[in-house]
Amino acid sequence: MVSAWAEATVWYWPSARSTKNPTKITAIPKLLDALELAGTVVTIDAMGCQRAIAEKIRRQESRLYLAVKENQGHLLEEIKDSFRQLPVQSVAEKSIAATGESNNARCSVIADLGLIEKAAEWPSFTGAGAYRGRTISQGHGQDRA
Repeated sequence: MVSAWAEATVWYWPSARSTKNPTKITAIPKLLDALELAGTVVTIDAMGCQRAIAEKIRRQESRLYLAVKENQGHLLEEIKDSFRQLPVQSVAEKSIAATGESNNARCSVIADLGLIEKAAEWPSFTGAGAYRGRTISQGHGQDRA
């Protein structure tokens, strides 16, 4: 089961389910077919990081941000190598403190895809971003990447 949320119109598409193979990978294309995505930004977790899904979103003239984890073979390692070896084009940092808790986040972006062997196989792959977060609650820290 997958869901969609449209912030600008406060619209929520509760779910789409695939009857043949009830997984997110098969339900995402069904949900995308039901949405008008032109001019929007789409974000999908690592389960939706599939070339066919990326191409479907690109054909609808939308911008796409995919989460990459170990589910994509060498892609994650190539992206990590890129961040270790190439200059970062943009960095955004944010810190928020609330009662008993503080959150720090850093997002870095690179546009040089020279170390990513199969970048051309991904529709509209123009850059990569890395997120690092840290939450400190009552003196104990938790890192997120």
